[in-house]
Parts: sequence; structure tokens; C-alpha cells
Amino acid sequence: MRQSTSKGSSDLNSNSFKVVKRSQKNAQTDKGYQELWNDFISGCESSFAMIYQQNFMDLHKYGLGLCNEREVVKDCIHDLFVDLWNKREQLKPVNNIKSYLLVALKRRLINYFNRSKKTSSGMSFEDDVRLISISRERELIDQQVVKEKRKRVLAALNLLTERQQKALHLKFYDNCTNEEIAGKLSINIESTYNLISKAVKRLRSYLT
Repeated sequence: MRQSTSKGSSDLNSNSFKVVKRSQKNAQTDKGYQELWNDFISGCESSFAMIYQQNFMDLHKYGLGLCNEREVVKDCIHDLFVDLWNKREQLKPVNNIKSYLLVALKRRLINYFNRSKKTSSGMSFEDDVRLISISRERELIDQQVVKEKRKRVLAALNLLTERQQKALHLKFYDNCTNEEIAGKLSINIESTYNLISKAVKRLRSYLT
């Protein structure tokens, strides 16, 4: 893939992808993202190099999440930045450089695989990416649901008496037997059964 773009990158200085000197890097880091982008599209190679350095690792990680072919991901990132430099005068201001680059890389990977091959399942790479995106969205939703449930349980526990909270903690977190709970709370076994039973019923009523 890299060979396919080498002819079109004649105006791109080979040093553009190299590490910027520390003094330049500090100066660029102080700039706002929009200013950095505007300097780049105006032809500033140090700003272009800074954008590359700040975003390469995130782009590489994101690309590998969509495609496990490391060299393909690297080539797509390289070609993406070559195209950005060559077409910089046509680019518009962006509010979020990283988001812009991630979307551009995703589109480039999709185009590459749709041109070159189909996946073994017969789906296009775009279909695979869509499934990955759905899977990640579901994972985030599941995490949020668990978080909300945990909040509700904690809020419900706070409505129980201190003794009920203690009994449930010993029962379900410390895995104590009813006899051990009775001993720790200095009550008889029958009172322990009643205490835990009432605590569970009350907790259930708060959560339904």
C-alpha cells in the first residue's frame, strides 16, 4: 500500500514523521488543537509532525481493534497522513483532531479490505466493523446497567437498619453460617433466621 502513495507524496518532507525536538514539542503542546490544525493546513511541518506523534499510538491501537494485520494498519495510517499533507489546503478546520483521524482511518481500512478481499464468512470488512461496533456498544450498555444496579442496591442497603446490614454482610460477603452470625451478633439462632429473612424481604421490596 505504501508504494501506491509514494508518488503522490513528493511535497512531503521525509522528516515530517520524525520526532520533533523537545523545544518545538513543548511549544506545540501549548497550542490549542484548533490552532495546531490550522497551522498544519497552512503548511507548518512541525505542527503536522506533532499531530502525527500525538495520535499515532491511539490510531494504531484503534486500527488493531478493527483489523489484526499490523502491517496493514501501519500502512493505512501512513497513507492517511500522506494524503492529509498532500490535501492540506483543501481541509477544513476540525473541532476534534483525534476523532477526525479515527473516522478517517476506519474509512480507509474499510475501503482497503473491500477492495482487496472478502472475509471468510462472506461478509465485507465493513460488516465486520459494524458488528464490532455493536458489540462494543452492548458492552458499554451492560457496564452501565451493572453500575446502575449497584447504585440501587447500595441505596437500598442504606435504608436497612444497622443490624440488618451487618447480618447481610456477614451472610453474603463473609460467607458466615447462621450459627456464626448468631455468635457475632450475640443473638440466638432463631433471631438470626428472622433478622436475615426480614432484611432480605425489605431489600427486595426496595429493589422492585
